[in-house]
Amino acid sequence: MNIIPVRIPNLRAVRKIDIVNSLLLFCLIMPDDFFGFITLYISRTPDRIAYKWLNYQFGVISAVILLMGIVLYSDQKRKELGILALMFVRELLFLVTGKTSCFSENSYEIYLSLILGVCMMNIVCRVNLTHEDQQLFLWRAIFANIAMVYISLFLHMNGIANRYNAPNMDVEATGVICGLAFIFCLFQKDICSRYILACAACGGLILSGSRINLLIALLVVAIGAFGAVVSNRKIRRNRLINIALVGCGFTIVLSAFLIAVYFLGVKISFGNSDIVDRMIKAMSFNSMESDSSVLGRSRSIGIGFKIIKEHPFGISGFFTNLQLETQKYGFPTFPHSTFLTYYILIGPIIAILIFYMLKLMTKSVNFNKAGALGTLYLLLFFCLSGGPIASFKPVFFYALFLYVVKTTEDIENI
Repeated sequence: MNIIPVRIPNLRAVRKIDIVNSLLLFCLIMPDDFFGFITLYISRTPDRIAYKWLNYQFGVISAVILLMGIVLYSDQKRKELGILALMFVRELLFLVTGKTSCFSENSYEIYLSLILGVCMMNIVCRVNLTHEDQQLFLWRAIFANIAMVYISLFLHMNGIANRYNAPNMDVEATGVICGLAFIFCLFQKDICSRYILACAACGGLILSGSRINLLIALLVVAIGAFGAVVSNRKIRRNRLINIALVGCGFTIVLSAFLIAVYFLGVKISFGNSDIVDRMIKAMSFNSMESDSSVLGRSRSIGIGFKIIKEHPFGISGFFTNLQLETQKYGFPTFPHSTFLTYYILIGPIIAILIFYMLKLMTKSVNFNKAGALGTLYLLLFFCLSGGPIASFKPVFFYALFLYVVKTTEDIENI
């Protein structure tokens, strides 16, 4: 697979699908203001919420994506929007029983993000009808957003604490797609320039400042390399050696950084930020014990379980409602676990996604190592990090990745 075209094709030979894909890729690197153009709906964090995080706009372009995705849904014949319909039935039950509901509070940002992500996936899959084209579009879109991370670095467009993100995505979601790309480049068959692209993805992951994503990615790569060694499947000897060399090289560089930081007292900076220093400290268990981010993450997850104990079927799925629940326990923000957060927001329906990912991973492990490892990576991230998603782009990337893995399985079973 060649993610980057070797040469620009003859313009006379350009297909309509290439033009449409270019427009879709253009949309996927645009900031959130682009999708809020001629705003139809807007949601902001109210004054009674201490953590000012929510900034959601739904405009005409978002409405076009929504309508096109729903129209194309009947042709795709998939079940995602059916699950979303169950969520709305649940919200109606909250409304008719007199409980807090997104309908009564006019707060739809979480559901709009989920629906728009699925609708964009439907559009992409309708334009790209073959599995190969869908997979190619996915990785080109991901690497286009990784390129935007580097552009943010060069233009000093840093977000939170000198951490860099792709447009219309937070730093955690940016780290996720970088981690997926890193794993894909190392384990996917027949990909050109795999190690150059893997280094670019790893660099984007570091720039995002997402330490949990880095740790999960390294763990999954180690599992993949170990599985390749002990499995009975025949693999190319040179490919296994290359993966081992990349792992050894990374270990040597990381060890050198650790020695420099902890024994020589060197402060390491990258792009005028302390990202590398923070990443290295994440590897130290002593630092984790005093790291405010780690302590806050652990506390938020504990509070999330307390909320579930109080509301075993969850609460109404909007961001402010989640914040109010956590503030009851003296915590300003949300539980830092995607699965935990969405169990609170949409109830036991989230279990469908968990079981689906587990099933997909176990079925893919024998014939699609990159897909199985990528699914494992997403599964671990959803359990250990993340939170509510108020942008359709992360939903789009996660959904399209899982769909591509699923269609790979279907092709193998024919």
